[in-house]
Amino acid sequence: MKEGGGGLKPARPMQKKQNWKNSYLRLVQGKKKGPFVPIALFFLLLASYVYGLLILLRNALYRARILPRLGLEVPVISVGNITIGGTGKTPLVRLVADMIKKKGKEPAILIRGYKGSFQGDVGVVSDGHSILMEPEAAGEEALMLATQLPGVPVIIGTSRYKTGLYAVNELGVDAIILDDGFQHRHLKRNLDIVAIDATNPFGYGYLFPRGLLREPRMSLRRGDIIVLTKADYLPLRRREKLLKRLDRLVGKNGQVIQARHRPVWLRDFTGEKERGLGLNKKKVIAFSGIGDPASFERTLEEMGAELVLRLRFPDHHRYTQEELLEIFSMAFMRGAEMIITTEKDIVGLPENLKELIAGQEMGLWVLGIEIEISTAREILEEKVNQIFPEERSIDE
Repeated sequence: MKEGGGGLKPARPMQKKQNWKNSYLRLVQGKKKGPFVPIALFFLLLASYVYGLLILLRNALYRARILPRLGLEVPVISVGNITIGGTGKTPLVRLVADMIKKKGKEPAILIRGYKGSFQGDVGVVSDGHSILMEPEAAGEEALMLATQLPGVPVIIGTSRYKTGLYAVNELGVDAIILDDGFQHRHLKRNLDIVAIDATNPFGYGYLFPRGLLREPRMSLRRGDIIVLTKADYLPLRRREKLLKRLDRLVGKNGQVIQARHRPVWLRDFTGEKERGLGLNKKKVIAFSGIGDPASFERTLEEMGAELVLRLRFPDHHRYTQEELLEIFSMAFMRGAEMIITTEKDIVGLPENLKELIAGQEMGLWVLGIEIEISTAREILEEKVNQIFPEERSIDE
């Protein structure tokens, strides 16, 4: 490791930091032991009943039209989920945006801007031409979408109706994609797409906070298309059993399709260098602050990596200089040949930390992931065609 001249200096080995989120997840997963665990789970269960009643009341008020639902002048497609954590929703948003672009339409993505510091009604992360907000203000997911979809405006704000009006009236878009929009019922939509993680479809079986369900499983009946992500991670028999269960939950109106995540590129953190996806038993340190780190690590192993260390940070984690120092130090101590992270983790790094990383002998690499519809892609395409029937595909 280089020292001096602005390079990163060796740091102490990283201590295992037991934060409250990791403790909570171990508790709801049933992995935490101790005399007070049953008491804690009991109170979490009581809280989940209260939360569930509030969700049921809210949904009933929308069904009875007591709570208003507002519409925009352009079609709206929502991509969401029913659990807290990573379900593959963001790559699904990218896929839908690409499909709409191929129909000759200009979509905008509306996203809350989670973990960003922006507090106003409408924040333009990207106007479809330039990125206009810093990572600290926009949040990692919004900035990542703006980076990955350079021709698509990305707008943050708590009111999707207000951000939608801005996108239509000021930017002239003719289609809207709601990122994480399944629970945002105030805005009407033409299509509800719900991502379900095959490895943890129902958030350990309980509503939050006893589990990770954001609303009851029966809410899937509102969905038009259920996308079972990471379906290839399940053995065939378990997958078929889950698909039958989803079919019963969705009912007659919805349809279930399967998808898988696949690696598409491996680049250095600057984006200037790219190498092949085959890792051929290279010793790798993987670090991530995402909703499903196990999926990222499994993908690296399937690419041939030997993971000498897996460093998991909380979702939406903001890395400090000390933490990056420790990661590079541990890479050298463990004899690692590469350090690999995710797109989401790298996009929010401040420029000063990127400059420090650039001075290291060991490179920091970023894995690009896309979602691939593995069964019944025509169902999704048909639904999009029904929304934009008059347009012919650019590829035609």
